Amino acid sequence: MSYRPLAIVAIFPGHKPREIVRTVTRSDAEAFARFLNRSVKQGKFYVVFDPPFNST
Repeated sequence: MSYRPLAIVAIFPGHKPREIVRTVTRSDAEAFARFLNRSVKQGKFYVVFDPPFNST
């Protein structure tokens, strides 16, 4: 499984933020977040960068 550094986070009133999908490219993530923001009026969707965890 390849690393996917960009995540879309959903925020709904009265709930904790939740990661809903991960992507490889920023353009894919932004396009999907725009689609979700237009389609789902109750929540907000944000693109966040999640750098890899380096244990060394």
